[in-house]
Amino acid sequence: MDREVFRKKMLEKNSAASKIEVKNVIDHIVNNETAEINCVICMEELAELQQEISKQLRDKGDMLGLLEELADVYICLEMLKKMFGYTNDEIARAVSIKLDRYERRNEKHE
Repeated sequence: MDREVFRKKMLEKNSAASKIEVKNVIDHIVNNETAEINCVICMEELAELQQEISKQLRDKGDMLGLLEELADVYICLEMLKKMFGYTNDEIARAVSIKLDRYERRNEKHE
């Protein structure tokens, strides 16, 4: 997306998508493209986030670029969740398990 268009839309009030809008757009994307193409798009978006993080570490990035890539990856995560049939509850439980593991690992290092 054009950076200036993204910046202007970020400054607008009420530019946040509702949960229903997100669901509708994700449904449209998943239903109108092949799983293979959607997976490739997700991999590309993850790589773009990786690149933006690298720029941040080298003081060459900008916060707006990072935010834009985070938004793309959020959309992709929602797409992948739908494509592979995971529920919000399954994701929440998996996150909880992972966070517990990080907490245990952190306690060992204290």
